[in-house]
Amino acid sequence: LFGEPLLFGGSQSGGGSHQYQTLGLYLYEQGWFNFHLGRASAIAWTMFLILIVIGLVNWLIARRLQKSHGGGPS
Repeated sequence: LFGEPLLFGGSQSGGGSHQYQTLGLYLYEQGWFNFHLGRASAIAWTMFLILIVIGLVNWLIARRLQKSHGGGPS
């Protein structure tokens, strides 16, 4: 989530007291405004790994559900 908090917060930090700041906005702020490129890279890799884990869990659940319902495509 990036665009909506940026619009509602009015700044790259997600509002005056960071109330709208998401992980994507934090990445953007660290990389492009604070020039902490190493930290921004670590955030990006962490986000990538979180997405991979969520994708694998989703795939395992879908596979298990397919097997329990008698499985293959018809």
